[in-house]
This record gives sequence, structure tokens and C-alpha cells, in this order.
Amino acid sequence: MAKPKYAVEQKALVCKDYLSGKKSANRLAEELNLGKRGDNRIRLWATKYSAYEEPLKIVKDCLAHDRDIKSTALKYGCNYAQIYQWVRKYEAGGEKTLLDRRGKRK
Repeated sequence: MAKPKYAVEQKALVCKDYLSGKKSANRLAEELNLGKRGDNRIRLWATKYSAYEEPLKIVKDCLAHDRDIKSTALKYGCNYAQIYQWVRKYEAGGEKTLLDRRGKRK
């Protein structure tokens, strides 16, 4: 039996509910009828979501403050070089370039 597909927007809403603590992974899995190990799938979605949202938030904050990478690095406790790379990628290709594509085929 094929796994059901969920829209990106729906996954994002589920991740926000889980990460904010509004609902548990088990409860969300039951609501979506994900089956026996659905809570693991919710946690995986949340991990991927937060790995994308955090750099995006940092980059937008950096650009809002005239590309001040040094103070942004201090504010968020991140590495200067990492923020510099995120900003470069974002300026070159937009939000989608911040997605973690390691291990994915081209």
C-alpha cells in the first residue's frame, strides 16, 4: 500500500503545532491517520522544517540590519562564516537555496 502524500503547507502547519507544543507527535499522527509509527514521521518533518526555518529567519534578520553579519552572528550565537554562506546563497537564489540537500540526487 502506498504512503499518502501530504502538501508542503500541511506539513508546515503540523510542524508548527508540534514545535510550539500545542499538540504531541502522537496526537498529530492520529489526526492524520499516519499509522503505527506516524509520530516518528512527524518528528522527522519537524527536524527538517526547523533546519530550514532557522537559517531563513537569521538571513532575513541579517539583511534587515544592512547585512551586518558580525552582529547577527553574536545575536544568534552562530558562526560568522555560516551566516555569510547562508546570506550569499539566499541572495543568489532565494529561499529554496537554504534547503538542506545533502544526500539527495540532483
